[in-house]
Amino acid sequence: MVDRQSIRGRDPFSEAGNIAIVDPIGDKVYIAGMGFAIGHYARWIPHGYLRVDARSSDPLVLVTAFRDEAWKRLVLVVINNEAQPATVSVQFKGFAQELPLKFTGEQSSAQGAWAPVVPIGFADSSQIRFSLSAHSVTTVATAN
Repeated sequence: MVDRQSIRGRDPFSEAGNIAIVDPIGDKVYIAGMGFAIGHYARWIPHGYLRVDARSSDPLVLVTAFRDEAWKRLVLVVINNEAQPATVSVQFKGFAQELPLKFTGEQSSAQGAWAPVVPIGFADSSQIRFSLSAHSVTTVATAN
């Protein structure tokens, strides 16, 4: 049994690193920021995708890339730990010509979760550019 007296006055969102937060008083479960970040990987990268090399020149912008050979699909998960928005330019080396010319995706930030990103096209034959909200997780993938 939960001792509701010991829970009163505690802010469940004050603890960093939570995946989900249970509010036994309100009988609710909230997905925390870390939960949405993990969700970007779970929602977009199915079993069998291979991790490929990806690097960021900004230490507060983290990128992870995955590729599926059979479907010629690329998925990027980009985390912006900056307190301000950022513009990302992604250059493809070695397989840009094999990819579809359109990307799609979604972004989770303080403004909301799983918001669709504007369709992204190639800036030229080997790179794309898109915007990241402050403190956000953004997933972009080649559109099938």
